[in-house]
Amino acid sequence: MSLGEGWTIRKTQLQNKFSRRNVDAAWKELAIKQYAVGFSAYVDGKKDYFYAVSDIPISQANFELLVIEQINLLQSQGKNVMTLSVIQHSPLEITEKISDVQNVHQIQNKQISSDVRSVQHSVYNTERTPINKKETNEKLTNEKISSSPRDFIDDKLREKYNNVPFDEVKSEMLNDTVIVDTNKQYKSLLEYRLKHWKPKQTKRKRVVRNARKEMVPKWLQTNDENAVAEDLPVNNDFEAEKEKMKAELMQLDAELKAGNR
Repeated sequence: MSLGEGWTIRKTQLQNKFSRRNVDAAWKELAIKQYAVGFSAYVDGKKDYFYAVSDIPISQANFELLVIEQINLLQSQGKNVMTLSVIQHSPLEITEKISDVQNVHQIQNKQISSDVRSVQHSVYNTERTPINKKETNEKLTNEKISSSPRDFIDDKLREKYNNVPFDEVKSEMLNDTVIVDTNKQYKSLLEYRLKHWKPKQTKRKRVVRNARKEMVPKWLQTNDENAVAEDLPVNNDFEAEKEKMKAELMQLDAELKAGNR
């Protein structure tokens, strides 16, 4: 079978040429060994299938790129893509990375739909009751939904861990030196921090009270007169003067006695 570049072939064409049984058996082996990959999705409410084949096994990472590329193509055409599933016998998976792309588009569609309804409601109320214009404008603002995958993750985790200071934990995580490349890493790390969060314990100030020690003389504590003399400081100059006066008095006394003879 000779096919040009960018060829497309349907499974039913192969079944008509080689029989359904042979095609299904060959396809099963190709799917198991990852030479053939594919997924199904509901596009605008109708189930459709998408396939890709290669002469080398298609890895999980390349499969994700193929699926995301197909989703983006359908979404760029204004189509709504829902409920993704891998084809039978394939070991590959629809990962969170793929789901994030799908969810973002769904959120954007809801936002557009919500905004249209709100604008219509605002117009009707403005025509009938101009007083409600401010209220409807506030409602229109409040009904806008975040459009990035990480905002979507934040909303889910904030709701799940509503007893944890979400913004504080997220800020601490982003200020760390840990590098978060993918949305999956971001969700896992943030949920781990939220799950193991503990309130910070405030350190109590320890007040040290020093008992004032009165300087009480030893003689007052013992009530001993001898201790008074021991406790009082000795003035060496006073003792020397005292001895000098004593010597002079004794000399004067001796001279007086000698004069009376």
